[in-house]
Amino acid sequence: MPQSKQGLTNAQQAYTRSNKVTNTSTNTAQNCRQAQATCAFLWFGWVAFIATLALNLMAGRGSSGPNLPRSIRRGGPSMSQV
Repeated sequence: MPQSKQGLTNAQQAYTRSNKVTNTSTNTAQNCRQAQATCAFLWFGWVAFIATLALNLMAGRGSSGPNLPRSIRRGGPSMSQV
């Protein structure tokens, strides 16, 4: 496959020329790499968010809230309340 001096094949050049994200300057190869890095960063952030959410949900399971008692006390008053 013939490649340009930027290292792209003709099909890749056609794609980067027609893509609105990578067609912001004449150096479409650099724009393509930046778009890929941004995409990877966003996926990493999404995975970190989901992992944090899952850990928080697992840690909070079993409690009824930050200021609520875990169970309702049944029976009469304790000796300190008599």
